[in-house]
Amino acid sequence: MSWYEWFPYEPKPAIPQTDPILVPCEAKKIYWYCSCGKSKSQPWCDGAHKGTPFKPIMYIPPLTGHKLICGCKQARNRPKCDGGCFWVKANVNTPRMAAAVYGSAFAVGIITSMLFHP
Repeated sequence: MSWYEWFPYEPKPAIPQTDPILVPCEAKKIYWYCSCGKSKSQPWCDGAHKGTPFKPIMYIPPLTGHKLICGCKQARNRPKCDGGCFWVKANVNTPRMAAAVYGSAFAVGIITSMLFHP
């Protein structure tokens, strides 16, 4: 169950995708991360948050290179992805994730029984 189901009156951002976005970034350049999820140029803000309680988040990367930027808008240290997309993906695709967890647990059980059975 996600945070927004427990607290339904909190403003809920749109979820444009449930995977992180790999983007090239330049060192010391200012980027504005879209926190509302409505921007057409994800993950960066294009001003689509007007009229919502969301504000863009300033991001200044220390090094030049490719960065994993959160696409689900649920990461704790936005804009950097912290793996929280997995839980959003599990909440959005519950039957598929339940099948994946069941299959993984079954495979681990078979492998460990083959390894440790006399």
